[in-house]
Amino acid sequence: METRWTVRASSARNFKSGLILWLVLWLVVVKPGGVSACPRLCVCYPTPMTVSCQSQNLTIVPAGVPYDSQRVFLQNNRITELRADSFGFETQVLWLYGNNITWIEAGAFSNLRILEELDLGDNPSLRHLEGGAFRGLEKLQSLHMHRCKLATLPHDIFHKLYSLQFLYLQENQLHFLQDDLFS
Repeated sequence: METRWTVRASSARNFKSGLILWLVLWLVVVKPGGVSACPRLCVCYPTPMTVSCQSQNLTIVPAGVPYDSQRVFLQNNRITELRADSFGFETQVLWLYGNNITWIEAGAFSNLRILEELDLGDNPSLRHLEGGAFRGLEKLQSLHMHRCKLATLPHDIFHKLYSLQFLYLQENQLHFLQDDLFS
């Protein structure tokens, strides 16, 4: 009887040790750097890291968008404001078209050093942009701001957008562009 108890206790200890070892290995090997949680109402894909939150009636940029997200899709929601530090450092593509954006904080995108495409189109409540709204977007290649009812653009709005190749401003209320807008 004593022998059976010893065998059972030994087996239980071995099982626990094996389970702990497996868990530690899984956390270290399988989840290097940890897998970021996906925000509520969003769907996330790992390669390339994509956060898709379109058409969810969101009124703010959801908390918890992983900072390593390369593509963030927030189109067709009801987002009204864009604040600094809403987006991660690795984002290359950011779609915000079809929202209700009324205000973009100066420097809202300043952490997005490798952003290549930004779509703010179809935001008819966006009538004014602050100077510096696109500060830091030196790798931005494509900027969509069509159908936003913009009447004027600050003289420094495109300052240091060295990589900009495509700019979509159609169907706004712009009557002229300042001479130094792109200098």
